[in-house]
Order: sequence, then structure tokens, then C-alpha cells
Amino acid sequence: MGEKMTNLSDELLAKFREICSGIRDLEISYSPEIEFSYDKLLNFLLANTADRGILSREIVATVGEYKNVRRTGDVLLSVDALAYCMHLLRWPEVLAAAEKEHTLHFSQKADSTLIPLIDSFRDDWEESVDYRRFAHNGVRN
Repeated sequence: MGEKMTNLSDELLAKFREICSGIRDLEISYSPEIEFSYDKLLNFLLANTADRGILSREIVATVGEYKNVRRTGDVLLSVDALAYCMHLLRWPEVLAAAEKEHTLHFSQKADSTLIPLIDSFRDDWEESVDYRRFAHNGVRN
């Protein structure tokens, strides 16, 4: 049973990472299709709520890697993609990780890297109007 569970977890994380890789590719190319890939990730997270623990651990680990991005040049998922998903999902463990990382690693440097993610947990997230899913009354910037 444990091996079967591990295989399912591995498959889930492989699919999650595949979606994240697709997002990175589109972000690098500045594709106008980026919102569709953010939606794909959000829908994947919504469809796998039974595995939220596994997925949220991966996302929290990603939040912990943002402090190393300038040195390593890579992170699993962008702050923008996470903010898009967390505006709807509001996973408290992701917010707690973002606030902790911001306080420990970014705020002393006046670096606002995690602010868009933290702000996305608010109903009045300013960047929401940039996305069709969240735009109010069809108003977009």
C-alpha cells in the first residue's frame, strides 16, 4: 500500500512540475497565453484538493527558494503564477510561508519580491484586474 501511495504522489508531483515547467516557458517568452497556463495550474490544484498536503508542501518549498533566485537563476514557479492561484485558493500555509520569508529575507533589503503573493490573499488584490478570471465587470488594465 505504501509503495502504491508513493507512486501516486510521484505521479502527482511530476504532473505538477510539468505544468510549472510549461508556465516558465511561457513566461520566458512573454506569451499572451500565460493566463491560460495559470488557469491550468489553478484547475489542477482545485482538482487535486485531496492531495493538498503534498502540493502545498511543494509550493511552500518553492516560496522558500525565492531568496536564492538571484544566485541560482531558477525556481519551480513564479510569484505571479502563485499569486494568481492563491487569490482564489487562499491556502494559509502558503501565506504564512510568504510572510515569514518576506520578513526574514526580503524586508531588510527593501525587496518587494513576495509582496504580490502576499497581496493576492486580499479580496481587493490590485493585480486581479489584469486577469480575465478575476476582472471585475470586464474592466482590464
